[in-house]
Amino acid sequence: MSDTPDSFKSVRYAVRALRREFLQFRFDYPIETDPNAGPKESLHYYLYSDRLSWEIMSMDPTGVPRACTRLAGVVYKPAYIAWWGLVQLGHFLRYHDEASRESFLRQVNWLESHAVVRADGSREGGVREPLHSGVLYKELPGEGIPGIQDGFMSSLLGLYDVYVETENPATGRLFTDGIKGLRAMLPVWDYRRRWSWYGSRAYLCPPPYHCLNRVLLEVLARLTSDPVLAEYAEAWKPERLSALGRTEIFVAFLVSKNACRVRNRTWRFNRAKVQALAAAEGGQSPFTSNAIRAISPIMRLEPKD
Repeated sequence: MSDTPDSFKSVRYAVRALRREFLQFRFDYPIETDPNAGPKESLHYYLYSDRLSWEIMSMDPTGVPRACTRLAGVVYKPAYIAWWGLVQLGHFLRYHDEASRESFLRQVNWLESHAVVRADGSREGGVREPLHSGVLYKELPGEGIPGIQDGFMSSLLGLYDVYVETENPATGRLFTDGIKGLRAMLPVWDYRRRWSWYGSRAYLCPPPYHCLNRVLLEVLARLTSDPVLAEYAEAWKPERLSALGRTEIFVAFLVSKNACRVRNRTWRFNRAKVQALAAAEGGQSPFTSNAIRAISPIMRLEPKD
């Protein structure tokens, strides 16, 4: 694969994107919530699926997944590894197979051994952003407000789990402040009480990410008994859309997604340029580079055919 000309790779990725966005656009999505998750004694995670294709996965020799994308190549991404591990945990709890348990523990070991401890703060490059009400915890350091919704909500679930486990008041305040920030930013992420925006309104979410936003919001509404979160989660259900509403979402997604590509001139980027840009911005990961962070999410959540 490494010997494939860049032009051919670009065409292949373009055809794959065209197929996914035009021909495979779907409103239902195979991610479900787990009502057993939340209590201190539970090992279940809040989301589960056994019907994802993991099409960008490239497994390393030790059994740790890497993401293979056009602009970054084959990279380790902690969020991708964590999601794979949680799915493996879900498999084990449902089917009691030793292979899934071992795979889960392998991902935990990788994440622990590669963890980076950094000071939290609201300065540029930080992950905590104070708002007029509450705070945001950003998926990508230094990104604009409000940033990527599913990453923020996943961090809130992590804080909730730590608080339930430790009963540490400081952790509880971090979670409560995050919920306030989520409430404050929901109108910004909302598209006409029908759908959600990706990132800082870069484009309408692809169906997998909208589904992820909706179910995470549903889980947080359950944990907090917050009526505002529950209201948005209900409004974002695709089954509430009429035929005309579905057409509107489909067209608005295609227009906004391709407008984002034109705005960022994505056809001009290749792997070498992205690496050079990341180096010029202080050695950041390509996915935190200001020049390309809005182009495309890395964690594809494609369902199996």
